[in-house]
Amino acid sequence: MASLIREWTGIQQFPSATQTKMLELLGKLKQENVNSLTILVMGKGGVGKSSTVNSIIGERVVAVNALQSEGPRPVMVSRSRAGFTLNVIDTPGLVEGGYVNDQALEIIKRFLLNKTIDVLLYVDRLDAYRVDNLDRQVVRAITESFGKEIWNRGLVVLTHAQLSPPDALSYEDFFSKRSEALLKVVRMGARIKKQDMQGSSIPVVLVENSGRCNKNDCDEKIVPNGTAWIPNLVKTIAEIVSNGSKGILVDKKLIEGPNPNERGKIWIPLILAFQHEYRQKVEENLNLDSEGRPFKMLVFRGSPKSSRKSLRLVDEMRRSEEEAFNHTNNTKQYRNFPKKEARILDAPRLKDDYYLNIMDWGKNNILAIALGSEVYMWNAENSNTQKLFQVDRGNDYPSSVAWSDDAKAVAVGHMCSEIHLWDAEALKPVRILEGHQKKVGTLAWNGHILTSGSQDRSIINHDVRVRNSMICRVQTHAHQVCGLKWSNRGNLLASGGNDNMIYIWEASKMSSSHFLHRLDEHNGAVKALAWCPYDSHVLASGGGTMDGCIKLWSIQNGLCINSIDTQAQASLTEHHKEILSGHGYSASECKNQLCLWRYPSMSTVGRSTCHSSRVLHLSQSPDGLNVISAVADETLRLWEIFGPPQPDKKVSQLDGLLSLKTSPIR
Repeated sequence: MASLIREWTGIQQFPSATQTKMLELLGKLKQENVNSLTILVMGKGGVGKSSTVNSIIGERVVAVNALQSEGPRPVMVSRSRAGFTLNVIDTPGLVEGGYVNDQALEIIKRFLLNKTIDVLLYVDRLDAYRVDNLDRQVVRAITESFGKEIWNRGLVVLTHAQLSPPDALSYEDFFSKRSEALLKVVRMGARIKKQDMQGSSIPVVLVENSGRCNKNDCDEKIVPNGTAWIPNLVKTIAEIVSNGSKGILVDKKLIEGPNPNERGKIWIPLILAFQHEYRQKVEENLNLDSEGRPFKMLVFRGSPKSSRKSLRLVDEMRRSEEEAFNHTNNTKQYRNFPKKEARILDAPRLKDDYYLNIMDWGKNNILAIALGSEVYMWNAENSNTQKLFQVDRGNDYPSSVAWSDDAKAVAVGHMCSEIHLWDAEALKPVRILEGHQKKVGTLAWNGHILTSGSQDRSIINHDVRVRNSMICRVQTHAHQVCGLKWSNRGNLLASGGNDNMIYIWEASKMSSSHFLHRLDEHNGAVKALAWCPYDSHVLASGGGTMDGCIKLWSIQNGLCINSIDTQAQASLTEHHKEILSGHGYSASECKNQLCLWRYPSMSTVGRSTCHSSRVLHLSQSPDGLNVISAVADETLRLWEIFGPPQPDKKVSQLDGLLSLKTSPIR
């Protein structure tokens, strides 16, 4: 089906300096008798392919849904300007469930039938940090589909370019290392030698599709090295078209490959010759020994009964060792901190505000998150996304989100001081809760009681079953309330504020405004609060930029029992005897990292280095095993952190030789 060619009006949305550069480049192509150009955009999901297509065209031509980065089928967008036609083909992600999606690849190839690819944009993220075997598999799949020659027309695009490099690297050094690593993967996956590349190596271009992208004096979007990236991308595309190599015609032969019967015929003579040589060698070795004398074979005939008894004895030995291994009490347990996130989701319009709490993972395995003026629900089981609602008032937006304990309702606090209660199953509003005068920045459920904290310094308990919902209102914090957390038993509430204070409240005595403890050892705002999952008398808290400490408190006496200085903003979540912290602004090594700590020693288990911007929020899956981090670069990152620890498998050389438990083979 042919794509409708429309006038390229989107080019008028660019700044005049960008328009001038792009029209000059298009004019040069026309002088070289290039009147049309087809660009194929490919890569893994969640890397910004569709957003890059929209940026090139200058208008929203491809849908970019929150938490779902690409469409299920290829889309070709065609635009015409002064006799020049530009075709850009957006494609679905090539990876699903940790493997190359062969079905998606087949759909792409059928869509491209009888089309000529002039330029391949292979898109990945600058902030992905690492490359692995999956990257090589994706490159190999593209190569096997379209041939090695596709990389002569290839260009690597690195999105999310506006980042702060880790490990004190300069931006240029980090960009260089990331580019070299990815180009090496391309050469390995495509099995291309450096000398096989025409001219220079595959070019790499930086791209930043976010609305927060910096601009130069000419109002052009620029990446941190000062390059106006849209005209630079178009210039690089034009240079590839002019390099003399031919475009790739996707015909039936390219898609299906050569006839396997014809291809196999060339091997028949070689196979027959090998079989003849092999037969001769075998006959010589069987008939004669090394000195040319007839070879004799000795046959040992043992007792069948003794053989069976021996096998039963081996089985008994293996079982006894296995039982001893499984029931040992002193086996050391080690957790392998994941080297990278399991998944990255785009979160456009995610507000970079540490004092919001706009993400919560419900017991129904659905993540609720506010993006700009909209609230979405992402199903972690099937990756389906639904928009719950959108705020229509100009100065209002969601500022806090919390699932009810039974996951039937979602509470959404607003900038305008209201709390909206929604039926999550029917996707309908239930009622509006009032009582605050300013932004509602934090929410916490305790059965049918919804507790809210506000910028007006107050904490309100609402009974959501009745229309006049306010049960009690306390105002003890000197500044805005940043965090609220009910204990697992529901008898204690912890509240943290921008006054650097933590208050512990007894549920039965909140109406009297008398708190149980005031914890005052933080030197910055306290947003991060987490109760110990197996000891209801222990609370963990994390301070803001001016504090940077994680502290453990005994609620029995109100004393701090441990403290570690991370020198960074902290968000917290707990699982059994470990605490996960997410960090933001800092000059320390914890900046923009996830850190896993052992409780109660607070020794480090592991760290992530995959975040390019500060971690704003953490939310834990209902089974406690996975965590999602919301990052200021408008991404959500899924981490498989709290899986079962790995047993210590270190075995001595002698043990390895003598023990039957070290090998499943006998």
